[in-house]
Amino acid sequence: MIITFFIFCSEEKPTEQLTSNEKSVLQKTNETGGKISFSITGDSTKTDSVKIKDKEKEKKKGKGGEITPNAQSQCQIQRTGWQLDHYENVPGRIVGIWPRADTWDNSNKLRMLKDTLGFNYIYTIETKINNCLQSGYTQQNIMIGGFDLNNNDYERVINLYPGFKAYYTDEPASNQQLSCDTARSRLNKFRNYLDNHGSISSYLVAGETIHDLWGYNYYADCIVNPITILMCSRYYIVRLYPPYPDPDQRDIWTDWKYDYPTRFLWTWVSYHIDYSEFDNLIGHANNKNLGIWLYQFGDGLSLNEERERLLIYSFNAWKWGYLQRVERKWISVFECQNQDPCDCNPNYLTGEWILVNKYPTWETRTVSY
Repeated sequence: MIITFFIFCSEEKPTEQLTSNEKSVLQKTNETGGKISFSITGDSTKTDSVKIKDKEKEKKKGKGGEITPNAQSQCQIQRTGWQLDHYENVPGRIVGIWPRADTWDNSNKLRMLKDTLGFNYIYTIETKINNCLQSGYTQQNIMIGGFDLNNNDYERVINLYPGFKAYYTDEPASNQQLSCDTARSRLNKFRNYLDNHGSISSYLVAGETIHDLWGYNYYADCIVNPITILMCSRYYIVRLYPPYPDPDQRDIWTDWKYDYPTRFLWTWVSYHIDYSEFDNLIGHANNKNLGIWLYQFGDGLSLNEERERLLIYSFNAWKWGYLQRVERKWISVFECQNQDPCDCNPNYLTGEWILVNKYPTWETRTVSY
């Protein structure tokens, strides 16, 4: 699997340089037989335009036969550049994900979410718990869901896994079609069971939407008291004027933070509907001090499209202070095509210079936006 990282910002300001250890994401990827390719950004933040040399291309020969190692070295130059290595979580910030279904069965992708893209929390269902644990997520970084309040299946799961960070039920009133009284009663029962059988640090979490296009919080009002955290699962606002629907739900978040200041602590961001609004929404979530969870489930995009969209999401999470960005210094070796004589200008990486090798150093730095 090839994971391609892109440099999105050309105005990054390096902070203190750090030394990485042998548990870097790069090394883990190499150990699994994978390959990571980057676009290089030099210290000047300008990207060099280079060509990859065909490995099968024969080296040009000089008058005296094949070029000697000494002659070849005189026709080579090195350039260094900083490239994205991985994102790390900012302590105290929640960056969670409900991944696409096939990710739960792919240990490499689970590790990539955690170790490369910075998703320090993950949503899962009972049958995929062990996969998440084996990929490095701990019980205190997992939200388990799939619970229907029409049955008491959560009791068995809590008995088996009492130490998870959160136990989630989705839209008890609007989606599970329970009346207000019934939803509230069953959530109270759920909460009591969790308090008596789960960890004291475990949360009961529920997602809900709004009642109508005027923004009244009827559904959320039904469930907010028994739960620990209320999450907003409305990804757009239906308006009487364009754009309709509007994928910018910041107004709802503002209202909910005012109405439920001690409950509305995390929110969903839709991987599908909110793609064009990642920047605005994550910025607003930061202003309201909300943990952010990306709802990716049901994604049918290609792997390349998926990687690109996840990278853009992580980039914006870094931009707004949820993640730290760690870059690694790479060395690129360029060879002059004209070796008899070697007459390429060493001051400019023009098309005469061909990239023949690229390798990482152990030097890393953390950059702020």
